[in-house]
Amino acid sequence: MDQLQPIIFYLLKYYTYYDEDNFRELYVKNDLKGMFFAIHKRDVIQAYKDVFQYLPDDIKYKAFFNVYTRAEYNFKALTIKILDALKKLRPDSVIQELSKYADDKGYITIYRGECTKSTPVNKALSWSLDKDRAEWFARRFLFGDNVGYVYSAKVKINDVIGYYNGRDESEVIVRYKYLMLISSDEFKIA
Repeated sequence: MDQLQPIIFYLLKYYTYYDEDNFRELYVKNDLKGMFFAIHKRDVIQAYKDVFQYLPDDIKYKAFFNVYTRAEYNFKALTIKILDALKKLRPDSVIQELSKYADDKGYITIYRGECTKSTPVNKALSWSLDKDRAEWFARRFLFGDNVGYVYSAKVKINDVIGYYNGRDESEVIVRYKYLMLISSDEFKIA
């Protein structure tokens, strides 16, 4: 990868909690992952959005997963334009990996656990191939009379933006419009 454009440094510098010298050192080393790590979690998605157009295509996709797996919220800042661009940049290895889980028509079944603090299913990007992991997310913040849900859906593997299993979540990133919703199960505190 060539040296990152200076505008990337100046745009990301606004969000960092590092001092300028340490942040500049990451930039000089071409350490984009480190630069995103030096940004508060609450701001990392917005920071990625701000520099997306200046990132070389060969690192946009990898940088997305560094950012996405670090962020805890503000995923709505990811525009349809960015998500569609990422889908076009998706490595062939993603389709090869997901094809192991696909039926004969090219669909995979995915699951989403949702509770009161979750992004609503119709705005969510994050799903899992693992139903047990989705159930964990559905129960994660249940208190009192709160209810959690596990949604299951089918999606064509070619409509998936990305797949990441670095956190043992078998995470599938996909836009809601591509889903065929199958069902939802309700969970309460036992």
